[in-house]
Amino acid sequence: MPIRSFTLLLGLLLLVATATAQKSSNYLKRLEQTDRVLYFATPVAFKAKNPKVVFEADFTLNYSGQDSDRVVLHFSLLSKEPLKAVDSLVFSDASSGETVVRCAEPGQMFLERGKKNWHTRFETQLSQEAYLKVLALGDRFQAELFYPEGRKSRFTANKDWRRSSEIVYLILSNELR
Repeated sequence: MPIRSFTLLLGLLLLVATATAQKSSNYLKRLEQTDRVLYFATPVAFKAKNPKVVFEADFTLNYSGQDSDRVVLHFSLLSKEPLKAVDSLVFSDASSGETVVRCAEPGQMFLERGKKNWHTRFETQLSQEAYLKVLALGDRFQAELFYPEGRKSRFTANKDWRRSSEIVYLILSNELR
């Protein structure tokens, strides 16, 4: 009977391990091109309380093997009032307050009214090196949006970011050598 119990226990452990395992393709898509690789990190949403805004960011890296390759950051802002412009987006370490990267004047792609919220989409760029630093922040991640009228919104790491950033960082820091 001990063998049977052991086999049953082993089977249950394997089932639990499989159920909790995360596929990296849920967080990072990789598309081979002729002379480059396109990496697309799936969107992660963050919420701010004052003003009440949802910040949803997705990063795309068009990697050709050069350190000078840029990462395109598209982000959406969902809010009760239309947010037409952003002066800057700052990624920093929430523990130390140290700025990792400042993206000046993200360009607006569109503004539209949804059923409940306004949706504004922006685009900006950052270096490959800065993107890896942002990912490495993990649970110390903080993003701040500064608006022309002097207001700002602050977003901190959540469960989705912690999981996604860890997986994407491990893959990209290994592949981008």
